[in-house]
Amino acid sequence: MSFITKKRLTALNVLTTIYFLGVYLVWVAQIKFVLIGVFVELLTLPLMAIQFFCVIKSVQFLCRTKFKVKALLLSTLVGVTCLVLILLSFIN
Repeated sequence: MSFITKKRLTALNVLTTIYFLGVYLVWVAQIKFVLIGVFVELLTLPLMAIQFFCVIKSVQFLCRTKFKVKALLLSTLVGVTCLVLILLSFIN
């Protein structure tokens, strides 16, 4: 029995994507609350690592199931899109 199941992987992927969407909304709204800034700074790098791990494991699961799980496929596409946008934001 594996600790990382498809449901947990999808939930992790969705939660990290929601976090990064929240970080983007804080940046767009230019919220200057100190406590929010502290949480953003503390959680961004670990959640980027989790997002990267989720994308790799999702692709592995999809290759094993031959792309039959639609929720996992959608979660993987959202995760890859989020990860690419995060990495592009560091370049600009």
